[in-house]
Amino acid sequence: AHDSSQTLVEQFLQLQQSRATAYNTLESAHKTYLQTAPQYDFQTYRSQVARITEEFSSISKQILDIIAKLQVDDNTKTVAQLMKDIQAAEKDKLQLVTKLQCVKQDAIDHPDDYFDFQVRELRKE
Repeated sequence: AHDSSQTLVEQFLQLQQSRATAYNTLESAHKTYLQTAPQYDFQTYRSQVARITEEFSSISKQILDIIAKLQVDDNTKTVAQLMKDIQAAEKDKLQLVTKLQCVKQDAIDHPDDYFDFQVRELRKE
């Protein structure tokens, strides 16, 4: 069955919503993890991150499939390019979120002004 471009765009939007939910889950898991300081319950956190990473990966694969379908039609190539740009921005965002999480843990482990400064700088990115 050939999906209409409107259906593909709707699927993309649903996947983006799923990605937003996954980010919220990741943030919540990290907040809970930080509350286990100074021992840190890394095993639980690692399993949560693994599950969320699989979800991000699945979402990305589905979006790449949508992009591939939209690229073949001259009428939807622009939409496909916009989706590609969003994918690239999401990849950057995930890397920044990961960096921010590391800095937040450092701020707990080494509570001095330098780390507070780093958190503020990362939030600007």
